[in-house]
Amino acid sequence: MPPAELVCERLRRLAVEDPREARKAFLQLFDSGGSALEQLLGQLSSPADGRLRHLVASALRNNRDKERLAPYLIAWHEIETDEFAKRAIASALDGVKTVSAAQTALAQEVARLTTAIGREMAQRERLNRELEIAREVQEHLFPQRLPLGQLSSPADGRLRHLVASALRNNRDKERLAPYLITWHEIETDEFAKRAIASALDGVKTESAAQTALAQEVARLTTTIGREMAQRERLNRELEIAREVQEHLFPQRLPPVPGLDYCGQCRPAREVGGDYYDFLELPGGRLGIAVGDVSGKGVGAALMMASLEASIRALASVVQDPADLMGRVNALVCQASAANRYATLFYAEYDPATRRLSYVNAGHNPPMVLRNSAGSCQVLRLEAGGPVIGLLPQNYERGVFSHEPGDLIVLFTDGVSESMNVRDEEWGEERLIELAKTCHGLPALEGMRRILAAAQAFAAGAPQHDDMTLVVLRVA
Repeated sequence: MPPAELVCERLRRLAVEDPREARKAFLQLFDSGGSALEQLLGQLSSPADGRLRHLVASALRNNRDKERLAPYLIAWHEIETDEFAKRAIASALDGVKTVSAAQTALAQEVARLTTAIGREMAQRERLNRELEIAREVQEHLFPQRLPLGQLSSPADGRLRHLVASALRNNRDKERLAPYLITWHEIETDEFAKRAIASALDGVKTESAAQTALAQEVARLTTTIGREMAQRERLNRELEIAREVQEHLFPQRLPPVPGLDYCGQCRPAREVGGDYYDFLELPGGRLGIAVGDVSGKGVGAALMMASLEASIRALASVVQDPADLMGRVNALVCQASAANRYATLFYAEYDPATRRLSYVNAGHNPPMVLRNSAGSCQVLRLEAGGPVIGLLPQNYERGVFSHEPGDLIVLFTDGVSESMNVRDEEWGEERLIELAKTCHGLPALEGMRRILAAAQAFAAGAPQHDDMTLVVLRVA
C-alpha cells in the first residue's frame, strides 16, 4: 500500500478511536507539508470519508491554514453529504478569501474532479448492488428444493459433490450450470471438484452472459466466503479474549474492616488496556491498583495481563510500594515493545491505622473528598514518578492518613475524557462536582452514579477509550 494510503488508513482509524490523537497526527503532517499531504487530501473524495473531512476542517488553526487548504475545502463542500462535516467545512471557509483567481479556478476544477470520482464510486456501488440482485434473480430462475445459493462454505463440499453427482442428463446440468461454474471456482475438496468438472464436461450454458455472470458470482462468493470465515474466526477469538480478560478483573472483594469499596471496567472494544485489581495482603492490608496501558485492543490487553501478573507476583513479598513499582517497571520494560507503556497507581490500605501508602506512576491523580468545616475538600494523590515501561526509574512513596467519611475516587482518562458528539470532554471538573454529590453514599451507588453521568454526557457518542472507575469509602 502506498505511503499516502497508509497515512489515510491510520487517520481513518484514529478518527474513530481517538479524535485528539488523529488531530495531532494530521497537524504534524500538515506542518511538514510535502507530497504526502497533497496525496492524502486528494484521496478524501469518498462519501465514507466525511469523518476525515470533518477532522481536517476542524483542525485548521487560523486563516493561514484555511487559505492553504481552500481548494480542497471548496471541493469538499460541493460533494459533502454528512451534515456535521459540511458545517465544519463551511465554518472553515467562512470569511476566508482564496489567494488568487488561479487558486479559485483550481479549487473549482478539484471540485469537478472530486465530484466525478464520487459519482464513479457511487456507480460502482450501484453496479455491485445490481449484481447481487441479479444473483438473487438467477437463483429464482432455477426452481429447487435445496438452497443452492447457500452452498458456498468450504464445509459444504460433500453437499456440492452430492448435487453434481445426482444430475441425470444434460438438461439437469444446464439448469444448474451457473452453480456448477461457481462451485468449480471455489471448490477445495478434490472429490467434489472432480464431480463438478464431470458434470460440466460437454455442457453448454444457456448464454455467454450467463457464464460471465456465474464467474463473477463465483469470484464474489469466494471473496465473501473468505471474509465471513475470517470475520467469524476473529469474532470467536475476540469473544474468548473478552471472557478471559473479564476473569482477570477481581471476582471477589476481600473483606476489609471499615472500608466499603468496588470497581468496574468498561472496555471500548471487546478487550481493552485498562486494569484494576484488589489484592488481599498480609496483615489484613488491601492492595489497590488502577492502570491504563497505551493503545487499545488486543495488544493493550496482552500488556494489561502481563502487568497484572507482575503486580500479583510481587505484592505479597515486596513491602514498600515504591520498590514494588520499580520492579514492575523493570519487568514491563523487558517484556514490552519500545512504544508500549502504562500509567499505574498502586496503593496499600491498612485498616488498623487508616493509612494509605501509594505510588502514582504517571496516572491521573486519584481524588480524596473530605468533609471539612461544612465544605467538601478535594485532595489529590500525586507522589510517585513517571509512567512504567519506558526506562528504568526510581519512584517515591506517598502516605495519606484517612479520616472516617473520606471518599476516594480512582479513575482512568476514559472516564474524565468521555466525549459527546461535539467532541467536548466531560472533564475532571465535572467529575469532581459529580463525586461531591456521592459523599455519604455506598461505594457501589457512587460508582454507578459517576459512570451514568459520564454516559449521559456522551449522549450516545461512540466510546473512544476504556473506562475504569474504583470508589472507596472509609467508614
